[in-house]
Amino acid sequence: MQTLAERIVRPLLILLLLALTPTLAHALGQDVFEKVREQGVLRCGVSKSIPGLALQAPGGEWAGTDVDFCKALAAAVLGSPDRIRVVPLSAVERFPALLAARVDLIAGGTTWTLARELGLKVSFVGPLMFSAQRVMVRADSGISALSQLSGESICLVRSTTHEEHLRGLFQVQGWKPKLLLKNSYVESRAAFESGHCRALSGDEVALASMKPADDGSSPYRLLPDVISNEPLSAVIAGNNPNWERVVRWVLFMLIAAESNGIDQRAASTLQPGSRADALAAQARRYGPALGLDPAWAERAVAAVGNYGEIFERNLGSGSAIKLSRGLNRPANQGGMLYAPPLH
Repeated sequence: MQTLAERIVRPLLILLLLALTPTLAHALGQDVFEKVREQGVLRCGVSKSIPGLALQAPGGEWAGTDVDFCKALAAAVLGSPDRIRVVPLSAVERFPALLAARVDLIAGGTTWTLARELGLKVSFVGPLMFSAQRVMVRADSGISALSQLSGESICLVRSTTHEEHLRGLFQVQGWKPKLLLKNSYVESRAAFESGHCRALSGDEVALASMKPADDGSSPYRLLPDVISNEPLSAVIAGNNPNWERVVRWVLFMLIAAESNGIDQRAASTLQPGSRADALAAQARRYGPALGLDPAWAERAVAAVGNYGEIFERNLGSGSAIKLSRGLNRPANQGGMLYAPPLH
């Protein structure tokens, strides 16, 4: 029989152990931030062959918003945007690769959900892009509304929010889903283009590469229905507070630079008394506390430009896709992007 002291002390010890378990686990492991600095290269998980997000040129060079974000992060942490190793991942591969520590982050193209945070024990650092799930059909299909796809085959990627949302919507409406699931967007798109399904569903950002804006000659058409909003975020393994803080604030500095009218050139050639110099001076104060050198923020923007430059170069006016900024404009221009103040 337990004594009174045992009945009081034992539960307290159990509670103390439970409280200390995450701390002990972290102490026994190594923060990803430390590993990145030791290995001298950022292993960057990116979307697999999606124009505008991550696509490899015939010469081997990678381009896209995912890649540019990794370059900015590498410039801030490792001193050079070239110190990245691009790891293309399909939707099915991305979380296993992250949790097995084969990559240091998933750079983008991943929808931020509570279920993923809780179930996978990962951390989303903040929306790199606000997108939406849409459906594309052939322009000559005669299909003008989602309701006409009841019983028709729809291609999309398995194990994604797109699959869950589409099934949920069809169930609520009493429509019959006929989903053709693939392991990657590349496979899903290929099946649609070859006529194996009547429609293709996915992120608007990805679908836009098949139908440039205002291109009346495109054989494809986006249906007006918005199935769900999709905040696309970079993702890191959980219990990495130092790494999470660094990744998040590199993103915020790219956004803040645009909001303050600071472009790549201004960040590269800081002029005393300029807005770029003032923002850089603020960021320099916090570099050591982040575990970075003082020039971390200006180096990130100088490497790839501000958020707007990254978007326009890969998805917007400077690309073949011509995607509208939409919600991905700074808040002072009517969009949803803004960075918290540095102090």
